[in-house]
Amino acid sequence: ITFPPDGHTFYTNEFTPAVFQCTATGIPAPEISWYRNGALLNSSTDARVTLSEASVSMFATEGGDVYQVSRTLTLDNAMDSDSGDYTCVADNGNAVQPSVSQEFELFVRVAPNITGAPDDLTVVQPEDAAFTCVATARPRPNITWWRVESDGSLTQVMEEANVTSITEVMSGERVLMSNLTIESAQPSDAGDYTCEAENEVSNTSATATLVVHVVPSITFPPDGYTFYTNEF
Repeated sequence: ITFPPDGHTFYTNEFTPAVFQCTATGIPAPEISWYRNGALLNSSTDARVTLSEASVSMFATEGGDVYQVSRTLTLDNAMDSDSGDYTCVADNGNAVQPSVSQEFELFVRVAPNITGAPDDLTVVQPEDAAFTCVATARPRPNITWWRVESDGSLTQVMEEANVTSITEVMSGERVLMSNLTIESAQPSDAGDYTCEAENEVSNTSATATLVVHVVPSITFPPDGYTFYTNEF
């Protein structure tokens, strides 16, 4: 087998076609078959699998002409479940070594999905305001927090001592949880906050609203003050 390279990893995005070609030489002309995680692939068991007819030609070598056979495997709309080990097997019934194989890995990249969107939040000054965002993707996404300004523009929320903190917790190879805490929230902190999850496939976002209440305070009259006036 001259292609694909043994042990190679191929990458594709979810919902896009994945096309692989296996080329082998031998006498007599070898037959090529494909396996995924040890199971034979064919269109009768998976409608998204297409196997081309074998393309046969003669290939010149120092020892004389040999048959060269190519066959293409196409996965329509690759799915996350298509990730795994693929094997191309070439068999020509040779008594000495009837078949050879070449193995490679398919890595299907999956777009981010926010599985735990931040909730709208109401706090009383000067309580802390804490938002949580959970996202999954393959490869694992990055999460960025944004504040939505009054004109609709976005300002990235950065960590700042005694003002804001951002912590992240990773789970497995796909999940990321990000926690944004606004310490001692003030009325000026009120507004919309957006959690954006992004990887090399695409990005997605979710927005929550922070409301900051202020405990009433009487500014006048002064507490305990005595007013004087004359009768009539």
